[in-house]
Amino acid sequence: MPATAACLLALTACGGGGGASHPGVASLPSTASSSATAGTTGGGGTPESGTPVSGAVVPPSSGSTAGRPQERLDDTPAEREALIHAWDQCLVDHGAKWTTTRPGIAGSPKTVADPIPKTAAAACENKLPLEPPELNPALNAHYRDDTLAEIKCLRKHGVMVHLVADTSVDPGGLSWTFDDGSPEIPANEGQLEDQCEQQAFGGGKGK
Repeated sequence: MPATAACLLALTACGGGGGASHPGVASLPSTASSSATAGTTGGGGTPESGTPVSGAVVPPSSGSTAGRPQERLDDTPAEREALIHAWDQCLVDHGAKWTTTRPGIAGSPKTVADPIPKTAAAACENKLPLEPPELNPALNAHYRDDTLAEIKCLRKHGVMVHLVADTSVDPGGLSWTFDDGSPEIPANEGQLEDQCEQQAFGGGKGK
């Protein structure tokens, strides 16, 4: 949901056209001192569509992953929403604000407004979901091959995309974007994306 932000995180349907990138993990909000600027994010705590595979710009972090919830490739939309909503609610409980100017994901009506207070980001760091390890190039030795396999699967099913770099979260991050002049995107593109990702990255093993 690779962070993932895959971000976390990964999660809603791509936009059309040659410039749209693969959605991934959760899109994370900016703090009062750090604005989310990558192509992965629209701002606010809840992921938006049209985001790269490897996730999002994250708030300043101590680097600790202890106790943080772990996303999985085979999580259902409801499971992903529950993780993100728990983080969003924590942010609001610690001084952030809801906004209705952007929709949430997976049926969630609300998202968190930018900027996120630094105190709220720090207080809720342990609720910030971790992207699936398969989508983290630092943890998956076959990350590039898996990404290429996902692209091959998508193209086989009529989703004409190609490989692009995505360093918004990880220096070695990869993503895909639609080909210029790509034909009409299949109506079931979101379903195909989930299927190809799980097939390529081996999601769900051991669950």
